[in-house]
Amino acid sequence: MRDVLNMIGRYDPFVRSCLARADVILASDEATKREVPSALRHKAFISTDIYAPELAARAEPGEQTRTGQRILFAGRLECWKGPHLAIGAIAKLTQKFPGVTLTIVGAGPDEAFLRERVTARGLDAVVTFAGLVPHDRMHGQFASHDLFLFPSLHETGGMVIGEALVAGTPVVCLNLGGPPNVVDETCGAVVDALNTDQDAVEQHLATAVAALIEDPDALAEKRRGALTKAEAITYPARVRHIAQNYYKAATA
Repeated sequence: MRDVLNMIGRYDPFVRSCLARADVILASDEATKREVPSALRHKAFISTDIYAPELAARAEPGEQTRTGQRILFAGRLECWKGPHLAIGAIAKLTQKFPGVTLTIVGAGPDEAFLRERVTARGLDAVVTFAGLVPHDRMHGQFASHDLFLFPSLHETGGMVIGEALVAGTPVVCLNLGGPPNVVDETCGAVVDALNTDQDAVEQHLATAVAALIEDPDALAEKRRGALTKAEAITYPARVRHIAQNYYKAATA
């Protein structure tokens, strides 16, 4: 149904009329920008839909000791969110880092399949299914893990990225959708997932995670970068950015 609605939107004359009359078109990611008619693309710009909670407004639970090898996945447990890719990456990491762990927060239609996959790979002692966690407790989850693994296959937003960053937790994501508009080398790593297969993507994820957890200094630098990035993508910061760059100043 979503695919059908998206297809209708591409050819809806009212949408096209709106785009033609607009002074500026803001798209959430490159894939969305490419859907703007080519004749109008000169006035289309990328503006991320990912925001970080305001730092001053966040309850700060006591941060647990970070071990360097605690990885977190949080999201609905269905294929396009990529939890199977996170499990595959962890399976590869355990060969080099026997102390690595993965916590999976969330629920969804693929949970039984994912549990079977964990067992089949001998990862029952490595992967923990935490189930649904209340939103007001998620900051503690992010703060007590070393990295946030977000291998979503088509995500225009991904608010959990902002929540990870505000907890000082670096993010490893794929170069798909909106996350690469926020995640960069200062606060995590972006993994290539284009024109490749599942095993290669899992290996790329494992390699990116390994490069961080085997270098404590680099990981500490990414944590500081995560907090800096979070300050830059709070909602007020994004409002200021859009107002300053895309709205004409009012004249008397």
